[in-house]
Amino acid sequence: MTSTARRPHRRRRAWIAGAIALAAACHDPAPAEPLPVLSLAPTIDLLDVPTADSLPRRGLELTLRVTAHSATHDLRSLTLTTDPGTPDSVTRQVLPFLGPGRDPSAPLTLWAAPLAPGRHTFAVRAVDDSGRVATSSFSRVLHVPDAAYALAELPSPLGGDAAATGLNAAGVVVGSYVDAAQRQRALRWTTPATPAELPAPGTVDAYARRVNAAGDVLGAIDRRAVVWRADGALLRFPGTLDADTALCCRAPIDLSDSRVAFATWSGISAVLLDVPTGTARDLGEPRGATGVALDDLGRTVGYAMTGMYSSGAVSWTGDVRLTRPSLRLCPECLGHPDNQFPVALGDNGSVLSRMTGQQLVYGDATTPALSLDSYVGPTNVGVMDRAGANVVALIPGDSALYVFHVADRSMTRVAPTEPGWRFDALGAVNDRGQIAAHAVHAPSGRRRAVLLTPVAR
Repeated sequence: MTSTARRPHRRRRAWIAGAIALAAACHDPAPAEPLPVLSLAPTIDLLDVPTADSLPRRGLELTLRVTAHSATHDLRSLTLTTDPGTPDSVTRQVLPFLGPGRDPSAPLTLWAAPLAPGRHTFAVRAVDDSGRVATSSFSRVLHVPDAAYALAELPSPLGGDAAATGLNAAGVVVGSYVDAAQRQRALRWTTPATPAELPAPGTVDAYARRVNAAGDVLGAIDRRAVVWRADGALLRFPGTLDADTALCCRAPIDLSDSRVAFATWSGISAVLLDVPTGTARDLGEPRGATGVALDDLGRTVGYAMTGMYSSGAVSWTGDVRLTRPSLRLCPECLGHPDNQFPVALGDNGSVLSRMTGQQLVYGDATTPALSLDSYVGPTNVGVMDRAGANVVALIPGDSALYVFHVADRSMTRVAPTEPGWRFDALGAVNDRGQIAAHAVHAPSGRRRAVLLTPVAR
């Protein structure tokens, strides 16, 4: 009886306690539990993956946008791996700033290493500041078309090795070889089978560097720049800087089809010589400047302590004005002249230059600085034709020559019709596409200067 009588009282007490708790909750609410944070991995948007299955060049420049869904939108790392899981796998990390303050909507750029022909897989991996990972991948095929070239050996008069350094539009090649007395001798090949020494005293060294359309040859005798004129006359560069000699210049630099020769004197002076008349003009280069190239309009390009420079058009009756840096191709290299050195100057105003390390850069009036390593591969050995239309690059690791065609940004690999040749030096290219170079015939070990002529298709 006792336990049964007490039950209503227990219910009443429970009801009262619940009412009190409800009233307290209405007047003094407890803090709500926080909502769970979504753990989302970063989002990778590939913006410019080539739509075609084939790649047009040996390097891949990939633009992408990565969104980190963390509170700070920060990325810890962003990498592009070529051929992951293979012995040839290469990983490169993005260089732009990834930390706090990064604009999450700004596109980023990743570079793939120079590629060998064949199919390649590219894997992008992004990691945010919380360690969440996102990946994206795709594959493409690189096919570098071979261009057939007829290879002609350029023997020395002794039938052995030689160096080819200059080439004109008619296919005349100039260079040098070492004779039996161990003297360097200047050479000209009017045809590949007819090497001919250029006149020079037999007791001193001589070499040829450039030849123009008229047949004039620029070179040096006894470390002094000279021109072997097409009519047989020997021109020396007159000078007034050195009282001990009547010659101004030790270094022959370039020779134009407009028959102007360019030479320098140990970084002290640069002189243009009008070959038909023998008239010379001092360019007034600043001390320490080094001239590199001359075009058919009389413009020169070189480098000085302040970086790259170019001269204005040359007038034989007016002043020669030196302007710096009107042909500068690398604004970020200001104050760092060791970073960029011009190599060649085209008649269209284009400049080929080399950067510190293995990189060639092309630029003209309409094209910003264009790095060629993503097209032809890593190298700083290259030549350009007079028109500024084609660049030939030697890739040391491949012992191969690649031609970059400026107009359509395409490239081809030089494929000699006679197999077994490996290239180790590059001399010149003319507007017909002929190339003067040096090569080793791997099966026989024979070393030769060579002339490469495109085979018409």
